[in-house]
Amino acid sequence: MHPFLASKKEKVSISLLTLLSVTNQWILLYLYVDMPFNVITADSLFSVFLFACLGYLLWYMVDVTRAPLLEALVAFLTLGLWLSLSFASLYFFDYADGQIDHYFIRTLPIRVLLGILCWVILLQWYRLCKLKDVNDSIEVNCQTTTEPSGLPDNEEPKESLQKHEITDHIAVKSGTKIHIVRLDELLYLQAEGDYVMLFSASGQYLKEQTMKYFEMCLPPHRFVRIHRSYIINVEQILRVELYGKESYHVLLKNGKCLRASSAGYKLLKDRLSL
Repeated sequence: MHPFLASKKEKVSISLLTLLSVTNQWILLYLYVDMPFNVITADSLFSVFLFACLGYLLWYMVDVTRAPLLEALVAFLTLGLWLSLSFASLYFFDYADGQIDHYFIRTLPIRVLLGILCWVILLQWYRLCKLKDVNDSIEVNCQTTTEPSGLPDNEEPKESLQKHEITDHIAVKSGTKIHIVRLDELLYLQAEGDYVMLFSASGQYLKEQTMKYFEMCLPPHRFVRIHRSYIINVEQILRVELYGKESYHVLLKNGKCLRASSAGYKLLKDRLSL
């Protein structure tokens, strides 16, 4: 759902921010140029409303415009359209002697500055909303089952009570899209605070999950935890190099270099039967 319409709280917040933007633009224009009150008021209302409409549509383009050049092009075209329509709207007011042209040209620097600033803020907010939506929606097809151990509830067996079913893929849901990451395409996993970033040949996917969970879930003969921050696909290893005292670097086939701890290196050697 669009964040503008996510909840009543969001609707009220967006409405208040829109009114605040109208007020701020009105004050800046009033102090910057000498034009009638009704022109400045109508201009502020229309330009902010138009920007809000264009900003609303930006939500549906966030996933498409991740490339920096494409992102800049969309911003340039959108701001150009906004300025053009704002200028055209001023001709609904009948003022002679080229006052509208002079007024718009004088206020153009303010419009451009405010437009760029608001566009960047709105884009980053959308990015955060998309990221939160991904984190809430990601689903990993690993089922956990509990096996009886015959021990009292307050005791733990030597082996974990829970075993994780191993599957051949991970399903990632992002909005209305579902990405299927096959294990043979998964390069490595990296801890990101309370999240885990999945790196595959097709892209990166963030999951609100623990590294321990994936360590238990993924096939142990194919995935090894070489560091508290990394789990790698052993089929993607190009070579392992000693780096400093009891520290190792694991170079992957895609050129990525990951750090391995001493314990992780020993585990990797055992898995590779070296």
